[in-house]
Amino acid sequence: MERVGRVISVKDGMADLEVRKVSSCGSNCASCSAACEQAPQVIKVIDSLQVQPGDFVEVKADSSRVLKFMLILYGIPLLFLIIGFSLGHSYFLSIQAKNYEILALLVGLVAMVLGAMVVRFIDKKSKVRSENINFMVKKL
Repeated sequence: MERVGRVISVKDGMADLEVRKVSSCGSNCASCSAACEQAPQVIKVIDSLQVQPGDFVEVKADSSRVLKFMLILYGIPLLFLIIGFSLGHSYFLSIQAKNYEILALLVGLVAMVLGAMVVRFIDKKSKVRSENINFMVKKL
């Protein structure tokens, strides 16, 4: 994923870039009429091109790291949901509970929330935030 960013500041080999978030309509808001004006986002990137404030650069994200982070972010809660639903379904069916599907769904949703909490714990304890998935490609 490539984006263009404007350099705001440079300090200690890192550059702060202002980039526009990509909207769900693909930055063609006129076609969707949703009036989804997106505020710019500030990201930190290693200054590999010796840029100065005010320069425009092309920034690219490392696809393999983005996919890894997305797998963790969405995969763990989904796995917890499936396991929670399956276990709840088996349990409530074995005790012949009335509305066992709804009860199993509730157990699955609680498990999904627990999975989201696990992801949050992993995020806080890991060095993922310090890993930089973005890098400068060229000056514009």
